[in-house]
Amino acid sequence: MFRIYILLVTLFTFFSCSNDFQLTENAKEIPVVYGLLSQADTAIYIRVEKTFLNEDIEPKILSQDPNNFYYNNISVELKNRNTLKTYMLKRVDGNTEGYPRDNGVFAQSPNYLYKLRTNDLDGGKLGDNVEYELTIKQEEGTLLAKANTVVLRAMAEKDITSPAASGALAMDYTKDLNIGFRADSKAYIHDIFIYVYYTEEKNGNVEEKVIKWPLAKNFEANQPANLNINFMINGRAFYEFLKANLTEDPFVNRFLKSASIEIASGGIEIRDYVNIVQANLGITSSGEVPTYTNIENGIGLLSSRSRLVRNNIPFTENTRDSIANGIITKKLNFR
Repeated sequence: MFRIYILLVTLFTFFSCSNDFQLTENAKEIPVVYGLLSQADTAIYIRVEKTFLNEDIEPKILSQDPNNFYYNNISVELKNRNTLKTYMLKRVDGNTEGYPRDNGVFAQSPNYLYKLRTNDLDGGKLGDNVEYELTIKQEEGTLLAKANTVVLRAMAEKDITSPAASGALAMDYTKDLNIGFRADSKAYIHDIFIYVYYTEEKNGNVEEKVIKWPLAKNFEANQPANLNINFMINGRAFYEFLKANLTEDPFVNRFLKSASIEIASGGIEIRDYVNIVQANLGITSSGEVPTYTNIENGIGLLSSRSRLVRNNIPFTENTRDSIANGIITKKLNFR
């Protein structure tokens, strides 16, 4: 039976998986396409590869030859469905663009991607809530694959509604912390993080540090436009997180500084992809790929994402006191 290796990639923070999984089934060569469109990016990168199959040669050997999983002489185009303007993407080596390929069974060099600078788009950026169509064709014009997605609008600091712009983070043992935000109505899945910044002093040495608290992964909410999405978590969880992730050391003094909140949102395709991948985790199907795809004639995903970070958020005095003197975190020596 033919053995097929299909490339998977990590798409922002919404999901991660190994960079390959194995199917055993008679099959044909299939395009594998991944891309995320974001207002925050200065360039669009699309990965286009193909499955490969051979009865006689071990997949680990085949995977070391880039000719087995890269197409040659294809065109990759992005069309604005509102204006019908089409843009040609250029093949580049991700290794020289600052995007090296992760270690795995596949050859790491070259790491071909297809690139379009957003400055080359009309208006110098992607359009808010505009549908774009990705088309991949062979040299003679034969369609290999295509996909569509709607671009999420860029989020602004005012879109974080809780805590308020002038407010502080209050972590109460007995109350819930509310992170409120306005997301695009086309954003269906969200990751929420709090970054805690502090100074650590030991034996006269001072070091600036940060710790990342993942509040929510793959949080699903889709509210009508301009309505708040609210994520609630008990304040006690904050202190338990600090205790679990910082080392108790009597020779260390710590000084709390401020916090940042990050909201990362994804389109409906990412939501569906995550749900199906999780549902099929550990399952090997026969005759079909156990994952979601919105690539016509191919495998993979084209979607949109947005990301917002609000920095320099203070903590309330009560929160500072609880960190320094509370029963859960007092041995962490915050001053």
